Amino acid sequence: MTTRLEAEKAALVARAELERLSLTAAWIDVHHAVMPPVDSVRAARTHPIASRMLRIAIPVLGLSRAGRIVQMLSVGLTVYRIVRGL
Repeated sequence: MTTRLEAEKAALVARAELERLSLTAAWIDVHHAVMPPVDSVRAARTHPIASRMLRIAIPVLGLSRAGRIVQMLSVGLTVYRIVRGL
Protein backbone atom coordinates (compact mmCIF):
# COMPACT_ATOMS: atom_id res chain seq x y z
CA MET A 1 0.00 0.00 0.00
CA THR A 2 2.71 2.49 0.91
CA THR A 3 4.74 1.79 -2.22
CA ARG A 4 1.67 2.53 -4.33
CA LEU A 5 1.13 5.83 -2.50
CA GLU A 6 4.80 6.71 -2.86
CA ALA A 7 4.64 5.99 -6.59
CA GLU A 8 1.53 8.17 -6.97
CA LYS A 9 3.18 10.93 -4.98
CA ALA A 10 6.30 10.75 -7.17
CA ALA A 11 4.13 10.88 -10.30
CA LEU A 12 2.27 13.94 -8.99
CA VAL A 13 5.53 15.68 -8.14
CA ALA A 14 6.91 14.95 -11.61
CA ARG A 15 3.68 16.17 -13.23
CA ALA A 16 3.79 19.38 -11.17
CA GLU A 17 7.42 19.99 -12.18
CA LEU A 18 6.55 19.49 -15.87
CA GLU A 19 3.64 21.90 -15.53
CA ARG A 20 5.90 24.47 -13.86
CA LEU A 21 8.44 24.16 -16.68
CA SER A 22 5.67 24.50 -19.25
CA LEU A 23 4.36 27.66 -17.59
CA THR A 24 7.88 29.08 -17.40
CA ALA A 25 8.41 28.47 -21.12
CA ALA A 26 5.06 30.07 -21.93
CA TRP A 27 5.89 33.10 -19.76
CA ILE A 28 9.24 33.53 -21.53
CA ASP A 29 7.49 33.36 -24.92
CA VAL A 30 4.97 36.01 -23.86
CA HIS A 31 7.73 38.20 -22.44
CA HIS A 32 9.71 38.08 -25.68
CA ALA A 33 6.58 38.83 -27.71
CA VAL A 34 5.57 41.86 -25.61
CA MET A 35 8.85 43.45 -24.56
CA PRO A 36 10.97 45.22 -27.17
CA PRO A 37 14.60 44.16 -27.52
CA VAL A 38 16.87 45.91 -25.02
CA ASP A 39 19.54 48.18 -26.37
CA SER A 40 22.55 47.48 -24.13
CA VAL A 41 23.85 51.05 -24.29
CA ARG A 42 20.48 52.51 -23.32
CA ALA A 43 19.95 49.91 -20.60
CA ALA A 44 23.36 50.59 -19.08
CA ARG A 45 22.53 54.28 -18.97
CA THR A 46 18.96 54.10 -17.61
CA HIS A 47 19.11 51.42 -14.91
CA PRO A 48 21.65 53.24 -12.70
CA ILE A 49 19.58 56.42 -12.95
CA ALA A 50 16.42 54.59 -11.95
CA SER A 51 18.13 52.90 -9.01
CA ARG A 52 19.56 56.22 -7.84
CA MET A 53 16.13 57.82 -8.02
CA LEU A 54 14.63 54.97 -5.99
CA ARG A 55 17.40 55.18 -3.40
CA ILE A 56 16.50 58.85 -2.94
CA ALA A 57 12.71 58.50 -3.19
CA ILE A 58 12.26 55.65 -0.70
CA PRO A 59 13.67 57.47 2.34
CA VAL A 60 12.04 60.77 1.36
CA LEU A 61 8.56 59.52 0.42
CA GLY A 62 8.39 56.24 2.30
CA LEU A 63 8.29 52.75 0.90
CA SER A 64 4.54 52.45 0.33
CA ARG A 65 4.13 55.86 -1.34
CA ALA A 66 7.22 55.34 -3.52
CA GLY A 67 5.87 51.91 -4.45
CA ARG A 68 2.54 53.38 -5.55
CA ILE A 69 4.31 56.05 -7.62
CA VAL A 70 6.54 53.44 -9.28
CA GLN A 71 3.48 51.29 -9.98
CA MET A 72 1.65 54.21 -11.62
CA LEU A 73 4.72 55.05 -13.70
CA SER A 74 4.98 51.42 -14.76
CA VAL A 75 1.36 51.36 -15.92
CA GLY A 76 1.86 54.66 -17.73
CA LEU A 77 4.94 53.38 -19.53
CA THR A 78 3.11 50.20 -20.52
CA VAL A 79 0.24 52.21 -21.99
CA TYR A 80 2.75 54.45 -23.78
CA ARG A 81 4.50 51.41 -25.29
CA ILE A 82 1.19 49.94 -26.44
CA VAL A 83 0.04 53.21 -28.03
CA ARG A 84 3.44 53.76 -29.61
CA GLY A 85 3.37 50.23 -31.03
CA LEU A 86 0.06 50.87 -32.76
